[in-house]
Order: sequence, then C-alpha cells, then structure tokens
Amino acid sequence: MSKHFSQALKARRLVTGLAGLGGLGALALLGGLITTTSPALACEAIMTDAYGNFIMDCSHDAGVAAGPRYAAIARQTRGKAIGYAWNYSDRRAAERAAASSCDLEANAMGACSSVIWAVNACAAIAFADDGSSGTAWGESADKAKKAALAACDKNDCKVRKVVCTD
Repeated sequence: MSKHFSQALKARRLVTGLAGLGGLGALALLGGLITTTSPALACEAIMTDAYGNFIMDCSHDAGVAAGPRYAAIARQTRGKAIGYAWNYSDRRAAERAAASSCDLEANAMGACSSVIWAVNACAAIAFADDGSSGTAWGESADKAKKAALAACDKNDCKVRKVVCTD
C-alpha cells in the first residue's frame, strides 16, 4: 500500500465508514477503485488533493442487486454539513454511510446523524438561513424537493440536496 493511499485512508476516515458494514475484509486499489471483500461497498478515488492524497467517493453501494434500494441523508447536529448515500441494499448501512460522509464534511467524527431515508425513492433536505431544515422523501426528485421545502416551513428555505435510488 502506498504512503499516499495509506494517508488518504486515515485522512478521509474511510475505515470508519467501512467498519459499519461489518467485517472489513481485504482492501485493494485497482485503477482508482477501492474494493473490499464486503459486497456492500466500493469506493472510487475521484481525484487527489494538493498533497497527493486520494479523495474518495464511497457514497453508493456499487453491487446492489435487484430489490429494495435505500438512500439516506445525514445532517450535522450543530451546523450545516450534510452527507448522503444511495443504492444500499440495507437501510442501516445507507444511514451509516450518509452519517460517515457528513462527518467527513464536518471534519468531526460523530458530528452527524441520519435525518431522512427512502426506499426505492428520493430523499431531500432543505435549509433556511437560520440553520433550520426540513426533510422529506418522494417518488421522484421533484416530489421530494417540494415536500422538503414544505417541511422546512420558512420563506428562505432552499433545497440543499436530493438523493435518489437508481
């Protein structure tokens, strides 16, 4: 394992996200794609930062078979950081992945928790300027957005993220 790859795993706290899936298994870097013996996760090294560390995208379940697919959005408890995940075959795995993604954005482990999930549908979150938010799910991205804006219940609410299963 290269020095930069090892640093990226530590810096992006990828191991924390993988640990929630039960049994890490072996990790391998194959042409920018990190695979594990866990069938529930594949991460893509999407770019490197100014220091040569890989920036990872682990926000979707690469090997989902037909059946229920879950999406989730997590929000920072005291702040506006969010994270999201989609196409997971298990609700809890999607919620953990979204929370881990949010923790990375917040740069603080345990700072976030799942606020909305959807199965074979879309989830959305809207924020007002004062930090209040609204979440909702819908059968389409449009329906989820409209419902999240209604749940936000402020004049200045804006949809921050919509995530849909495939």
